[in-house]
Amino acid sequence: MRAVAGAILVLAGAVLVGTTNIAEAISREPRNAGYFLGACLAGVGGLVMASRALRRAWDAIPVDAKESRQEVP
Repeated sequence: MRAVAGAILVLAGAVLVGTTNIAEAISREPRNAGYFLGACLAGVGGLVMASRALRRAWDAIPVDAKESRQEVP
């Protein structure tokens, strides 16, 4: 479900940037707010989609001082 929500946010960001491009082409005035908001939405969506992988990577970091006992063949 998180991946779907992240994909929707990325899509919304892309649509916002696209509409900003069209509005800029029609009016010949730069509209930087649309680019900023689109980038923010796409960034948040990317983080939502990658949150599970980021959590697994974070949990894989050893935090205790004990050495793991692995048998050496």
